[in-house]
Amino acid sequence: MASEAQPKSAARMSFHNELSGKLLEELRKYEAEPLEPGEEPFDIKLIEGGKALVGGAAGAVIDGVGVGAVTLVKTPRGVVRAYQEIWKSDMGPVQKVTCSILVPPAAVLAAPLGAVGGALYGLAVGAKEGYQNGLGASVEKTGEAVKDWWDFTNEALKSDSN
Repeated sequence: MASEAQPKSAARMSFHNELSGKLLEELRKYEAEPLEPGEEPFDIKLIEGGKALVGGAAGAVIDGVGVGAVTLVKTPRGVVRAYQEIWKSDMGPVQKVTCSILVPPAAVLAAPLGAVGGALYGLAVGAKEGYQNGLGASVEKTGEAVKDWWDFTNEALKSDSN
């Protein structure tokens, strides 16, 4: 009964026959439009695209592993620091207990989320740098990001007594 309620055109529509055809038609229309005054055509060279792909992949691996590892190493100190700040704050006891309950799940999720975030950042920066400046600059830039993350976490985890 549910299939009878659908219009026949929606029932037969598939990506390969109608949707992709419409997409290609729109791309051809866009390609045929003249450029605005002062605009220049932009071509992506195949070799530069390859550098961007390799740079993005390398950046994702370097930053994913690097940021994940730094986060994993710094998580125990972060948990201790979080508990110190919670219990010396002027929150009420109910809020302190509630915040304390949320620290362990956050600690468990910190390293995986750090690795995923690092990989996504490395993918974007690595692809951009790989396309614009080559693979060497891409790897160098993503390595700097891991060092910056290390420095940032060191600064964030300093206690008031240090």
